Amino acid sequence: MRAFVIENGVLKKYCGPDGDVVVPEGVTSIGKEAFWRCESLKSITLPNSLTSIGDFAFYRCNSITSITLPEGVTSIGNYAFYGCESLTDITLPEGVTSIGDRAFAWCESLTSITLPDSVTRIGEEAFWRCESLTSITLPDSVTRIGNRAFDGCKSLTVKCVRWQPYYTETFKGRTAVIISKEDLITDIPVNLRRRALLGFISEEIGDPESERSKSYLNYAKKNAGKLCSFAFDNPKLLYYLCENKLIKSGDVDAYIEEAEKRGNVEEKAMILNYQNSLGMENVFKARDKKEKKKEEYEDAFIERMMKRDPSQGIAGMTFVVSGALKHWESRKDIKEHLEKHGAKLGPSVTKKTDYLVTNDTNSGSEKNRKAADLGVEIITEDKFNNMVGKWHKDAENVEIPGWFNEIPAEAFEGCEKLKEVIIPDGVTSIGNGAFQGCTSLTSITIPEGVTSIGNGAFQGCTSLTSITIPEGISSIGDRAFNCCTSLTSITIPKGISSISDRAFEDCKSLTNITIPDGVTSIGNYAFKGCKNLANINLPDGVTTIGWQAFYGCESLTNITIPDSVTSIGAYAFWGCKSLTSITLPEGVTSIGWGAFEDCKSLTSITLPDGVTSIGDRAFNGCESLTNITIPDGVTSIGHYAFKECKNLTSITLPDSVMSIGDVAFWGCESLTSITLPEGVTSIGGFAFYGCESLTIHAPAGSYAEEYAQENNIPFAAE
Repeated sequence: MRAFVIENGVLKKYCGPDGDVVVPEGVTSIGKEAFWRCESLKSITLPNSLTSIGDFAFYRCNSITSITLPEGVTSIGNYAFYGCESLTDITLPEGVTSIGDRAFAWCESLTSITLPDSVTRIGEEAFWRCESLTSITLPDSVTRIGNRAFDGCKSLTVKCVRWQPYYTETFKGRTAVIISKEDLITDIPVNLRRRALLGFISEEIGDPESERSKSYLNYAKKNAGKLCSFAFDNPKLLYYLCENKLIKSGDVDAYIEEAEKRGNVEEKAMILNYQNSLGMENVFKARDKKEKKKEEYEDAFIERMMKRDPSQGIAGMTFVVSGALKHWESRKDIKEHLEKHGAKLGPSVTKKTDYLVTNDTNSGSEKNRKAADLGVEIITEDKFNNMVGKWHKDAENVEIPGWFNEIPAEAFEGCEKLKEVIIPDGVTSIGNGAFQGCTSLTSITIPEGVTSIGNGAFQGCTSLTSITIPEGISSIGDRAFNCCTSLTSITIPKGISSISDRAFEDCKSLTNITIPDGVTSIGNYAFKGCKNLANINLPDGVTTIGWQAFYGCESLTNITIPDSVTSIGAYAFWGCKSLTSITLPEGVTSIGWGAFEDCKSLTSITLPDGVTSIGDRAFNGCESLTNITIPDGVTSIGHYAFKECKNLTSITLPDSVMSIGDVAFWGCESLTSITLPEGVTSIGGFAFYGCESLTIHAPAGSYAEEYAQENNIPFAAE
């Protein structure tokens, strides 16, 4: 397999081993997802020909610590380095103009970064949750900073060299410089206009008829209802609203209520006087109008609820979200999740709103007041999360709603506190990575209706000791139970046709597993690193044993390989140190690279007649192997094939053998006799190095005799 898949200069996919990688010259772009989740990638050298980094290019490359981008790079795609949690340093060249959405989100170890003067755009949530980031310098060239670009950067101070400060907002220990005095309020980001209004009313106001002054007055008048709580926090604004008669009749009750809650006698008196100035008739009319709206909403809500099918869950519901949230990454994520299940995210509270979601249920915000006026139920984010089936990192005990028919991909990924999950009977599938990294989850029951378990579904559930898999499951994805280090036993149900790649890799406590009839293949790395797995029976019908399938299963003493097997992959039984003997079926035609390497207790093995080649390192380090019969039909002995087989005393190669690889019998110190056929025409370097007692037996005048003479090895003519 090629390490790099490159098309027209774009590196589409990297397929080689992780570690230290050098991308070849000529590559102009790292394509989308090229190094997706290469979690062991430690370093990468990029070519000078490179001009762009694509979306998700190095997504969750958890081990990479630093990277230097070549001078020709001009853009960094969305999510390009998302979740590179070990990344402490990155050098951006002068040509970079754009940093995509979430490009460096969740790079928890990144401490500082300098953006070149060429950068004009920083995407949404570009540095989201870079919790170690202490400083970043924004150059003069920046014209757009996306929403929440530095949200969750707990240690960050933003240094802005573009704007001269007119008003400085401090939040969560960070300082962000905003605007200049010449700007209209409409030029200011929406989320900062309230603060800018405070700055405006604190000025010595110049021309009240200027365009700028009018923009602030119009904003205050239009948004007076929304400013209630904020105005009481900032009395100058409260006086400004009253002085300019900007509070409408319909909003005055909220101001009275807020004044009573605050207990400030002077402010309450001022608001009551303001109410009188409006005329009580106008106030009463506004109250009647609100009551009518509330009744209409309640009638419409009841009608909607009666029409809904409970099995459809939240389908048809409309939610409005207000204020800061604890768990959701963005409003966009909420919108996508709701739409996926047939619900909607509304922009504002109306008579069609079902629920208002806010973590500040007692806030005097305009949305809260509107919800209270209409009778819309206000719920917390936690209640909302359970209602809509979206769980977050601090979840501990979860009962999945009965209307769910699937556990979505990555639904509980990284929920390290999760201890218990109740899955309803209606669920039919568990998505990719659904419980990945749930390190506190100890057991789980999967209901009978589930038919598939996705890739990496339980990967890294290090406390999971038991799991029941129902009979109806027909598919278990790659890495499904990878690194479940506490899992001791598992029964695979009937109906499964293959043990997928890395399905039980590094399940170090696994001692027993039952594989049912019907399974036809054991995937690559399927049981790699299961060092306590003592024995396993493969059913009739299995045809292939994949690469490194039982690699490092050092307690494996016995395995039955059925007659149906035709292929044993490279390093399939590498390091199975307790394996003493094995019988290969007649259908096997090749012994893969390192297939039995370092099987130190293996004393004998029978190779079937159909074998035509013995791969490189096939029996390397099998130091207990005393004899082996090579069948007719084998044409080559691979490099290092029997290296360090210290107890091998004699061996006869059949007439079909034509070549012996490098270091093939190196260190076989007990080998006294080897019979080579006349057809051998190639013997690799150091093939018999360290075989001090060896005599080569071969026909007189053969290549073997010539080789023996050249290498000072005793020769006996046959």
